[in-house]
Amino acid sequence: MTLAIVQGVLGTIGGWLIGGWFLTFFAMELGARGTMVGVILAVGNIVSLLRVFAPYFVNRSDNRKRVWLYATLFARVVSIGLPLLAFPQFRPPGVNPLWILVLLLCATTIAGAIGDVAWLSWFADIVPEHIWGRYFSRRNIFCALPALVVPLLGGMAVDAYVKAHPETKLTAYAMIYSIGIVFNVLALTPLLFVPNLPLRERPQDAPVWREILTPFRDPNFRRYAFFYGWLMLSSGIPHASFQLYVKNQLGVGLIVTGSFQLVNQIFNMVGQRWAGRLTDRFGNKPIIILGLIGAATGPFFWIPTSKENFWWIFAAYVVWGLGWAGVGLGNQNLMLKIAPRGNNVAYIAAIQGLGGICLAVFQILGGVWLDKLTAANFSFSLCGATLNAFHLFFLLSFLGRSSAALWVFRIREPRARSIPHIFRALRRVPSLRQQTKVLLALSAALFALLWVGLMLRG
Repeated sequence: MTLAIVQGVLGTIGGWLIGGWFLTFFAMELGARGTMVGVILAVGNIVSLLRVFAPYFVNRSDNRKRVWLYATLFARVVSIGLPLLAFPQFRPPGVNPLWILVLLLCATTIAGAIGDVAWLSWFADIVPEHIWGRYFSRRNIFCALPALVVPLLGGMAVDAYVKAHPETKLTAYAMIYSIGIVFNVLALTPLLFVPNLPLRERPQDAPVWREILTPFRDPNFRRYAFFYGWLMLSSGIPHASFQLYVKNQLGVGLIVTGSFQLVNQIFNMVGQRWAGRLTDRFGNKPIIILGLIGAATGPFFWIPTSKENFWWIFAAYVVWGLGWAGVGLGNQNLMLKIAPRGNNVAYIAAIQGLGGICLAVFQILGGVWLDKLTAANFSFSLCGATLNAFHLFFLLSFLGRSSAALWVFRIREPRARSIPHIFRALRRVPSLRQQTKVLLALSAALFALLWVGLMLRG
């Protein structure tokens, strides 16, 4: 379990160095513009649907460690092609390097997704079920630590190199990618010392399509899948609006956006600490519901913003960090509880594939819809304030994510307690009672500021 935390930290460092803003900026240096940037951002979630074939490999080998290792190693070897794109002599003549980039992303994403399914199934058996919440939240906290500094340090290194050598911008990205690949390879080593655990139940040979559809024969899983699909829909539609609003409407630079992420990571770590304890003690459903309600309020803090008052967004990232910590952790653990403990590979692959494709499709549709509304100069009035298309998507984000909480009630989770029971229990613990008072005071202060901002805008 400790080795998996080390593996996660090393992999997180590598992931930040070869993805995120580094990937987007690298693509732009290769000539990517609007449509191609959208394709590059969406292609990962689209092709990750192929993770549904993970049960085929796991069930036939009965060795989840080997499937994880081979799939992840393949992804790392293919990713070597990313820094090579920075040098024209390594590119195939007559081929647009952006399409090679997309092809490399497809290959690494598919292999990595299959490896992730095998890893989660493997460690769901290694980690005792009664501490899933505390263990996975602790691992998430450790993995969040590099996210506080790696993007900032990497960005500073790229900027310094480009400033000193403006004629070789792509070389800077090649260096960053190479360092990221080294960390990703190092992340393989800790788990080499962890034994494989065979599946408790190994199904008889069956057609691949039957293995893929097996989870959807479970009514409880179908309810969970509907909830998760709805959540990805409500997250995907407004995604482009948040990104474009920051750049085009507020004119905020990379340093400020980096500080948004810093605040989000800090409060996510705080939320993970709470969520880990609470999910183990009270179940995942109530924590998911509370997290969704909290996270759904985030878009309201975007409405009063302007170029002079963009700092409202920091409050949004506070509630997002706290809320999504419970939603993310609770979602994973609830999925593992719904899946049969004997063989949960098909369930993990199905829900992750469904979520990825829903998110990608609705990200694209939301971006197209936003473009049409902004081109038509769409506006509407609410509470005496004139709002535009971006504000409409902020409100849709609130409605979609808050309504997702309603679908959680339909899912059956053994031994899950009610939300009133949680508050009654917390009141009886002195230390938790004090922490709860602090959290409520912080929430009241944030929403008092929000109310003032909305009144000023009106």
